Amino acid sequence: MRMRVACVAVIGTVALSIASGAASAQSQAYTNQPVYLYAGPAQDYPVVAQLPAGQPVAVYGCVSGYTWCDVAIEQARGWVYGGYLTYPYQGSNVPIMTYGTAIGLPLITFSIGSYWDHYYRGRPWYGERGRWANHPPPHRPPPPPGGNHPPAGGNRPPSTSPHRHL
Repeated sequence: MRMRVACVAVIGTVALSIASGAASAQSQAYTNQPVYLYAGPAQDYPVVAQLPAGQPVAVYGCVSGYTWCDVAIEQARGWVYGGYLTYPYQGSNVPIMTYGTAIGLPLITFSIGSYWDHYYRGRPWYGERGRWANHPPPHRPPPPPGGNHPPAGGNRPPSTSPHRHL
């Protein structure tokens, strides 16, 4: 009987350490201004949520060039433009688009089928996923929510109106 309890304890410890390793696969970043959380890596995907400046987010990875990152907050998962995310690195908060490689953030791809099945099944726009299934890569980054448009140039998004599909 004691041997069985010991085996269960060892198995539990191993399971917890594996779960901890998986949980640490994401990195903590912060929004540097109010942002939209989109259902895919472009501004014309539906809006999942609006996040305030300074919002901590778990980053699971970014597409090539760190232009869009797959992030999660407690209540939602989605995509944020990489220019609106900073990461604590070597004593300061640095832009993910510039430091993504140095930070070691993984490069990932987006597959609408499994992603939307897992995170958006109950959303009103879920049934329209065919509209976004063959989406071309984004050409321009999104504007910030609330109409506070930064000047064009550099890594700053152009001034266009955001889509509001909450």
